[in-house]
Amino acid sequence: MSRGPQRHDEPCPLCDATTTHLVTIELRQERPDGENCAYSREPYRIAECTACGRSRASRVRSA
Repeated sequence: MSRGPQRHDEPCPLCDATTTHLVTIELRQERPDGENCAYSREPYRIAECTACGRSRASRVRSA
């Protein structure tokens, strides 16, 4: 099941306030080359501030 961006209120360092962010998860390839590069994808949480447009990406850790 695929869903679009979710809205979350969270702090924005650029706005210096809590603002609404559009949050998505995307798979990013971490190794650009090599024999196992096809298996080097990791999920990243992308949060984009709706006020200033700043985007932050953080790797989702599985533990």
